[in-house]
Amino acid sequence: MTGPQDSTSDPPSTESEGDQVSNGRLFPVNTPHAFPHPKPPRHDHVKIDWSESAGRSASFRIRSHTCECLPTIWELCAAGGLLHIRRTERTPQEERVYESPWIRTPEGIALWAALLEGRAR
Repeated sequence: MTGPQDSTSDPPSTESEGDQVSNGRLFPVNTPHAFPHPKPPRHDHVKIDWSESAGRSASFRIRSHTCECLPTIWELCAAGGLLHIRRTERTPQEERVYESPWIRTPEGIALWAALLEGRAR
């Protein structure tokens, strides 16, 4: 018969030395931002058909977004079973908001990944 497990031993950790936990997420200390910065567009990137925001939905949910430290913020938005990406360009004088076409969820997630990886802009 074996005795009770030693409760003082810690379970193996997936954290590296120097990592920090914030809101239940693991971030390396050397990561300067908590949210992603899109990679620069590749020379062969897909061009997204942007249009000025028309207020198609009274409300929507932001499922993901890029870091707020950049002059252009990108948001993956959901409403009515569809996704779209909002692009907000900020200058000291104004903010301009554009939207991608509203598309089904699988295509929206793929477009979001392509934008972050520089394969779409």
